[in-house]
Amino acid sequence: VKITKGLCRNSLSVDRMTRQSGKRWLQRAESWLVVEQVAPRLIGKVPIVTLHDAVFSRRRDVCEVADGFRKVFDELGFKMVLEEG
Repeated sequence: VKITKGLCRNSLSVDRMTRQSGKRWLQRAESWLVVEQVAPRLIGKVPIVTLHDAVFSRRRDVCEVADGFRKVFDELGFKMVLEEG
C-alpha cells in the first residue's frame, strides 16, 4: 500500500511539472509574439502598452494594432481572428 501511494504521489507531481512546463512555454511564446514581434512594428506608429500576451491601445488605433498582429501571423503561416474586448 505504501509503495502504491508513493507511486501515485510521484505520478501526480510529474504530471503537475509537465503542466507547469507547458504553461511556462506558452507564456514565453506569447511574450515572444507580443513583445518581440508585434510591438516593434507598432512603436513609432501608435502609442501602446504591452502586458503579458496583450497589446493595449487607444480605440482609434485598434486597426493598426490588429494589422501588426495579422502581419506576424501571416508570416508564421496562421490566419488570425480578431477578438476585441
